[in-house]
Amino acid sequence: MDGTEGSAGQPGPAERSHRSSVSSVGARAADVLVYLADDTVVPLAVENLPSLSAHELHRAVREVLQLPDIALDVFALWLVSPLLEVQLKP
Repeated sequence: MDGTEGSAGQPGPAERSHRSSVSSVGARAADVLVYLADDTVVPLAVENLPSLSAHELHRAVREVLQLPDIALDVFALWLVSPLLEVQLKP
């Protein structure tokens, strides 16, 4: 054998595309960690994360922290990565 056919341990192109399409099917709960300015963490379990709006996420954080609705005017959510920082407006 020359070793070019069916290397064990690595999926073929059909298997890779099947796995990526399966991962995006259906609504699932996801754990989200929200970090506050003082580095405390607010853990949230949210349903259907890809379609969650910034307003719904903001509301969930306010509920966990037991903040009044006026808090919407005094704090913001930011999505931060090593390459990008984006403020999420409700």
